[in-house]
Amino acid sequence: MKLRQNPFGPVESTAARVWSTCPEESKDLAGWVIDEVMAYQGLEDVKNAFLRLRHKVEVAELQGKDPKQDNYNAVFQGNPGTGKTSIARLYGELLAALDIIPNSDDFVETSGVALAARGPSNLDHNVKLLLEHEDEPGVLFVDESYQLLSSYSGKQVLDLILKAMSDKLGRLVVIFAGYKEEMEPFFQHNPGLKSRIPYTFNFSNLTAAELWELFDKSLEDKYANMHFEHRNGALELQIAVNRLVRRSSERSFGNAREVQHFIASMHDRQAERLWNERHIGDQSIPAKRQRSCIFTRDDALGMPPSAAFTSKAWAKLQSLVGLEEVKHSVESLIGSLQHNYERELQLKQPLQVPLNRVLVGQPGTGKTTVAKLYGQILSDLGLLSRSDGKILTILSRTPTDDQIVVVKSPADFIGSHVGESEEKTMAILAATVGKVLVIDEAYMLDDGGSNSGSFKASVIDTIVANVQGDSNEDRCILLLGYEDNMSNLMRNMNPGLSRRFQASQPWRFCNFSPSEMGQILNRKLRLEQLNITSRALEVAQDMLARASTRPDFSNASQVDQCLGVAKNNYVYRLSKLSSRERLSHLPLIPEDFDPDLERRNEKCNQYLRGKLGDDIIQRLTKYELVGKEAAGQTNLSMLLPNRLVFKGPSGTGKTTAVQALSRIYYNLGLLSSSEVVQVTPMDLIGQYVGQTVPKTRKHLEKSLGKVLVIDRASSLGRGQYGNEALEEILQFISGLSYLKTIVIVLSDSTKDIDVLFKEHPSLQVQFEEEIVFSDLLPDDCIVMLSRELATLSFQIQDESPLKGQAKLRDSILRLQQATGFQNAKDVKTLARKVAAKAFELNVIAGVANSPRMTFRESVKDSLGVTYQVITKCVHEMTEQRRALFLTNLQIRTNDQIARAKHTSLLGDSSYGLIKRADAEQDTNQATEDQSDQQTRVKTRAKQNQRVSTFENRNMTREGSHGAAQQEETRQCNKKQQTDGDSDNIQSAKATESDSQKREKKSFEDSKISEAEEVKVELSIKEMGDLREKEEEALKRKCHTLKLCPAGFAWRKVGTEFHCEGGSHSVSVDELRRM
Repeated sequence: MKLRQNPFGPVESTAARVWSTCPEESKDLAGWVIDEVMAYQGLEDVKNAFLRLRHKVEVAELQGKDPKQDNYNAVFQGNPGTGKTSIARLYGELLAALDIIPNSDDFVETSGVALAARGPSNLDHNVKLLLEHEDEPGVLFVDESYQLLSSYSGKQVLDLILKAMSDKLGRLVVIFAGYKEEMEPFFQHNPGLKSRIPYTFNFSNLTAAELWELFDKSLEDKYANMHFEHRNGALELQIAVNRLVRRSSERSFGNAREVQHFIASMHDRQAERLWNERHIGDQSIPAKRQRSCIFTRDDALGMPPSAAFTSKAWAKLQSLVGLEEVKHSVESLIGSLQHNYERELQLKQPLQVPLNRVLVGQPGTGKTTVAKLYGQILSDLGLLSRSDGKILTILSRTPTDDQIVVVKSPADFIGSHVGESEEKTMAILAATVGKVLVIDEAYMLDDGGSNSGSFKASVIDTIVANVQGDSNEDRCILLLGYEDNMSNLMRNMNPGLSRRFQASQPWRFCNFSPSEMGQILNRKLRLEQLNITSRALEVAQDMLARASTRPDFSNASQVDQCLGVAKNNYVYRLSKLSSRERLSHLPLIPEDFDPDLERRNEKCNQYLRGKLGDDIIQRLTKYELVGKEAAGQTNLSMLLPNRLVFKGPSGTGKTTAVQALSRIYYNLGLLSSSEVVQVTPMDLIGQYVGQTVPKTRKHLEKSLGKVLVIDRASSLGRGQYGNEALEEILQFISGLSYLKTIVIVLSDSTKDIDVLFKEHPSLQVQFEEEIVFSDLLPDDCIVMLSRELATLSFQIQDESPLKGQAKLRDSILRLQQATGFQNAKDVKTLARKVAAKAFELNVIAGVANSPRMTFRESVKDSLGVTYQVITKCVHEMTEQRRALFLTNLQIRTNDQIARAKHTSLLGDSSYGLIKRADAEQDTNQATEDQSDQQTRVKTRAKQNQRVSTFENRNMTREGSHGAAQQEETRQCNKKQQTDGDSDNIQSAKATESDSQKREKKSFEDSKISEAEEVKVELSIKEMGDLREKEEEALKRKCHTLKLCPAGFAWRKVGTEFHCEGGSHSVSVDELRRM
């Protein structure tokens, strides 16, 4: 086969033309060697070097010099396939022909890897003979000689070679060969190396015209009787040469080897086509022979990219559930490749279509599966050299997924010592030429921009240095990972990484929707030959939808987990059935997926009755009813609040309400778990700069799919770190990806929440839904106390319930008026004290043989306790609270007085400022205190009025209860019943009169105690102001003394002052002494 005229122009060699002008009689044995060199395509520098060397020896002989005493060591630099090994043999023959060395047969070929592996003590026999025997002449060719520097033993061998080069001058010639870039550090190893190597031969890549001539010669030699289907193949071969030229800039470009590989692939594709056409057309021997002598366009160039739409890999990709964005991206890529194919047919330069990609998405979305299919599609199209480029592959030698796609993890790249990461990365890159390299969880190569991860940075730098990312590169690298983490990798590491992998246009693998997960579940059920009811499928999809709100949601893997749970429950259910029933192929039912399915039908007002106030229960019930009514019709997360504020005094049921809210939202399918994550500002705020944001985000991410309650939330607005935590919370909940997956509740007292919102209006905008919790009324406390006592196996039993309850109500009211009352918490504490007191009194009564028992067994095996015992325990708690308050007040007063005496420590000017500030605030403070006092008196009066209303209602209830008891007594003794009725009526009237007197007296006492509390609060206020002014003075002292050279602000933490930078601290006592 002879091609047409070279479309890239004639190939002319200046060295060959000069050599052709030399007279034939001057061409001796050395001339024959030079003739061989001139027959090579290209290598103009090498040809000129051979001519200069021959001329140099001739001149030395004319001058009477001995050319053997000169140094003829050389280095061959160039890409593979440029003829370095062949020219090295001819170089040895030239030296023998010029009588520089005795015999050209003494040519020893080895590599740097082999020498480094053996070391100086285990060298190959021929190598050892050349290096160590003084009289043994020859040529030593070391390919990839830069590998000698990869180990200590290799460096020892190199030193041995350098010594032999000096000692055996004129008898030993050493030729080092390798890539030009790698040979530069090789020469830097020993400064005397360059001086021992006078000749450098540069092997350039073949030009387009030279590649055409090589194609022409190779086809003429191997396929003389073959011909192309169209125009003798001129267009096809021109396109093939253009493709090779575009790849010639690669470090691994093989030049002549690339031409041979292309022709071999062309022949393979022809054989594949003939195999597929074996039953088509005339099957006679002459017809078959005629068809076998034709190369088609598809044989030469491979199938057009559009043929990928008929491949098995494409069909499998389309069969995957979901992934519409990824499928569109792959389709768009194939369309771009088809457009370039058409441009090539017009001999136009194809557009750049990089094959390297970044695949981002959550686990279980199919990234690895798609990466393998993508690699197979590239193989089918023949875009990689390790592929055959056949769409309809039948022959057994067709590459498989495992041969084309290589999956690695970051651990495969990272070394344990300096230089190892580069070596491992280079080895992987070299092994994946012509393949698809998949780096799963590539974000683990991110060192966060710190120097501590130098091994990781070395991996990235090596990849960037050796991967260009253009469409001519014979390799495809895919980086897989989570989108946020991959973005950090691109931002923190080498800037060239993002340009080489199209990081701005990643392939996004979105989470599967509930319906898509249902399709995946159905496929898995069909594979396992399991049946399922339609209701069970709905429940399974609901379970998977709940799981999708969790941060660790794993998509298809979550389907496997859900099905695994269902199968376990299914097998357990079948084990309870008879053998006949087990063989009836029962389907999976809803309870197999969700054993606690009935909880969805529960109503919150049933399990919250008696635990929360009616107004709170009504609010939560409204959420529940709205959710159930709108289920399946709209997005519930848009109807129900996911950012709420629970404000009110301590112990009013905020925690119980949060748990109920979580339970309601979980039953409605808004949350993946009914768990409540409870934190305080101390859990979110860091102790030094840069710690707050990651701590806050960690807790927020941990709460995805759950309810997060921030108790004592008002502390978030204090100090620099508190503001950082608030900003992080606002930024987190403002993100679109989190609005549907987390419920956040701020919990604190009404006053503190109002202050927080006043200081941070942006926070109030985000948390508009408020639920206010009020203090418990005495009757509420009694009901709760009865319930708590019941859990301890106690019941309130008293001979005069109305009278006892009235006294208990008064005692509880006084306890509430004491400082530090905590509503439900104190009621629970009271219940424990009552139980302990009852047992204590019973033991005393038993020792004294007293006929009166504190408690007795009831018909329900519960223990009875009287109102008298309970009232006594309430009185003890009240006295303890007041005593504790007075003690703490005295301690704080003494402490403030002691501090005020040290005015000299604060400085006269500072003390004067404090006194003047005190005088200026007296009037305003008195007005505020008077207003607060009037407000508290009015509040207590309203509370007493509510107490009276509850008393009347309870008296009526107790009267009805007494009537029921009288009915039982009437059946036993009619006379006792009549007397009992008279006594009860008189007792009720007397009790009512006594109750009114006590109510009046209690109200008067409460006004007196309120006046006393106002005085105490005024004293506390004054001491607090003094303490704040002293604190400000000490802060100014820290700045004056420059205790923090950076000038950060100071804040008080316990008994110490810390600078906001986190590097300096000083105790209060030490600061006073300064």
